[in-house]
Amino acid sequence: MKKINTEEDDVIALIEENPKFFYSYVKKKKKVRSSIGPLKAQEGGLTDDPLQKAELLQSQYVQVFSDPTAVNVDEAIENIEERTEELVDFVFTPTCIEEALSELHPYSAAPNEDVPAKILRECRG
Repeated sequence: MKKINTEEDDVIALIEENPKFFYSYVKKKKKVRSSIGPLKAQEGGLTDDPLQKAELLQSQYVQVFSDPTAVNVDEAIENIEERTEELVDFVFTPTCIEEALSELHPYSAAPNEDVPAKILRECRG
């Protein structure tokens, strides 16, 4: 206990000379407890189970973030070719498409395993 008081006294003595040192000391000693509350499980109910919460968070992370360097261009082109038949009812001008592609952030997450935004931006006219 005496060591802590001496250390605190030293920190207090230095407060006028070096306030950054004081605040770094306080930050180091501060105890912050944060926890993740219950999450909605895939079945619809809430779960407090740490393993289930970890799996739910990992699943969400994988869906949201993609690795822009791990792109298979051939698969991406096949996906485009397969989907073009589905879009026969829509009419898009090249200008509309170029404008939409220019607005994409290069590292936007692609839904499922679609074409990554980085490739789409680089392929625009």
